[in-house]
Amino acid sequence: MPRQSELADLRITLGRDYATAEHLIPLFDRGFNTRYFIVDLGDGKVALIDIHQLHKIGDDITIDLTSYASNLDSVNPAVFLQTLHADPWGVFKYVGGLSDTAQNAIAATNLCTRKVGGGRVSDLSFHEDLGFVDHLELKSMGFVKKLHPVGDFVFQPDGTLALKASTPK
Repeated sequence: MPRQSELADLRITLGRDYATAEHLIPLFDRGFNTRYFIVDLGDGKVALIDIHQLHKIGDDITIDLTSYASNLDSVNPAVFLQTLHADPWGVFKYVGGLSDTAQNAIAATNLCTRKVGGGRVSDLSFHEDLGFVDHLELKSMGFVKKLHPVGDFVFQPDGTLALKASTPK
């Protein structure tokens, strides 16, 4: 299972060329299904792609950056507010060219900044094809890490993520 923290410095295929994606950040819905990916190609080049534009076979990742890829700053911030992600590196604090509105919308949906079950989300594990989140890793205030299946979590009416009452912390 690929982990969010491993989706950095990836060699990817873009058409017939190779490139390095500094970060690949899946955006997923409240059902933990991946909808989009943010691809950070460095030098201020950041794109939003649909899940169907990324193909993963083993460790090889191919991305179809066609006209469907969007410059991140041209994306309606509502897209970000409808999805969640985990950015353990704080990548978007340092991406140049993003408006404050886009940066704020992205920051608001970062699970790594939220308290959940006596800790914080520190990492995610995805299904092999990156199509959905399998597990969330919580790090307690005592720095103990514990992996929980996504079925252990529930979204509260106010949008916060919480462990189900029957789940041990």
